[in-house]
Amino acid sequence: MSLEAFKDLLKVGYKGLIISRTPEEEFKKAIPGNFQYLWVSERDGEKNLPPRISKMTGMIEGLPEKSSILIDRLDYLISKNGYKKTLSFVQRLSELTYLSGHIVILSIDPSTVNDQELRLLEKESNEIVPTHKAALNESLLEVLKLIYLKNTLGTKPTYNIIGTGLEISKPTVRKRIKSLISTGYVSGVKTGNRKVLELTEKGRNLFLK
Repeated sequence: MSLEAFKDLLKVGYKGLIISRTPEEEFKKAIPGNFQYLWVSERDGEKNLPPRISKMTGMIEGLPEKSSILIDRLDYLISKNGYKKTLSFVQRLSELTYLSGHIVILSIDPSTVNDQELRLLEKESNEIVPTHKAALNESLLEVLKLIYLKNTLGTKPTYNIIGTGLEISKPTVRKRIKSLISTGYVSGVKTGNRKVLELTEKGRNLFLK
């Protein structure tokens, strides 16, 4: 589920970074697209990152805005830094995501911590749950994804921008957007002679859950 969420964020324009103990090749097999990778290791190396909380915090603070960061094996960080330091790290990540627009995905084996420790970690994060997209076919989803990407970058696209970006005809664009507006995923607002598009809360929730 963590990988699926990470892949979806790459599709909508987030810059990706994976921090893991799993070899990079395994992720390349599972994830299409470009992303950075850092191996959590005590060894020195260009793509290696020491499992020290201070190093990780400093590195994440230096990332460009709106990055997607998958931190795999949080339990390994606990084994190296202790639970309290790792919890403080997760709390710091909550602040960083709010200020920088990052989305951080944390993966942990729940059997490595007790129930109380797990609940404290969960309080600082949101559970990833599958989104239900069965009602939308792929052609409508690709329109939604493009509008979401444009909105994330601070713009509201026009019908023409959608048509050009997806290489589809004007009648097809109008038909698909009409369907998305009628089902409550998109809102259209007139600015002069143009109508611009923005995802509603229902539309954004498809990508943010």
